[in-house]
Amino acid sequence: MLRELFDDVVAEIARIDPTGVSAASYRQRRIKRLFNSIEALTGKAFDEEFKLLRHDLAGIGKHQALWAADQLAGTIGAVDIAISRGGLGVNTMKAILDADPFQGETLKGWVKSGRGAASRRIRRAIQIGMTENDTLDQIVRRIRGRSNGRGGFVGGAMRTTTREAEALARTGVNFIATRGHMLTYEQNADVLSGVKFTATLDGDTSLRCRALDTNVFKLDDPDKPQFPLHWRERSVYTPVVDWEGLGLEPPKEGMRASADGQVPASTSYSDWFRNQSKAEQDRIIGPARAQLFRDGKISFRDMVAGDGRTLTLEELEAKG
Repeated sequence: MLRELFDDVVAEIARIDPTGVSAASYRQRRIKRLFNSIEALTGKAFDEEFKLLRHDLAGIGKHQALWAADQLAGTIGAVDIAISRGGLGVNTMKAILDADPFQGETLKGWVKSGRGAASRRIRRAIQIGMTENDTLDQIVRRIRGRSNGRGGFVGGAMRTTTREAEALARTGVNFIATRGHMLTYEQNADVLSGVKFTATLDGDTSLRCRALDTNVFKLDDPDKPQFPLHWRERSVYTPVVDWEGLGLEPPKEGMRASADGQVPASTSYSDWFRNQSKAEQDRIIGPARAQLFRDGKISFRDMVAGDGRTLTLEELEAKG
């Protein structure tokens, strides 16, 4: 969708060509005409993006909610314990996307913000190009970027806009998938003792998610972290079955994924990190922090302030 938008913008720049006249008054008229056209093209493209994201994310939320119910039923395995699956349809997920914010804004708000940013970015590139007497091709490169020789482009306004759209899609997936899971868990609170914060065991996981990994929270705990904690979030909540309350024998410990392959489900991020090489530890959190961790002076939880802020090295050394 974004590639089509930028192709349309480039075609419109070529059609109106504000560089094609020398008289300042004519130039300004052409630029104004061009900006109005870009505004209309951008508005149409981002309206389509919103419809597409809303439709697809609602479908993902529905399927994730039902998948969580199936997983819960399969984990418990007792035929006389019914798992509730009510009210987990697409309309429920659309209502969540329309009303509930993530990272401070609703889906519609984020798409509107992206539209404004993309339009400003394109206009700015054109204005700078006109100020510096760029040719038409040079202005196009400011917007589309330079060819990478493989059919794509690097740099330019398009690259930044595409990165932002990708981040919105990825973060939106985590938001609605997690909400779908939590709806299932809340409906089946009678078989659960809580939910476990489950981060990704690799070097790209955020510091806050590393600190929270394997922490268990009550379903009704108002202070439990709400996903997504940050852009491109990958952590999730997994259910903690109340085996004792159900009168059932818990199964043998399962496994969880990591960058190094399957590891026991009880492995925390700290456990996984301790098993990495010194060089890898230094790469992930920096040599100074890694040394404090290896010396047992700080934990991942110590690296994060109560408000989620990453503590500076000076603050950590003072704590150690």
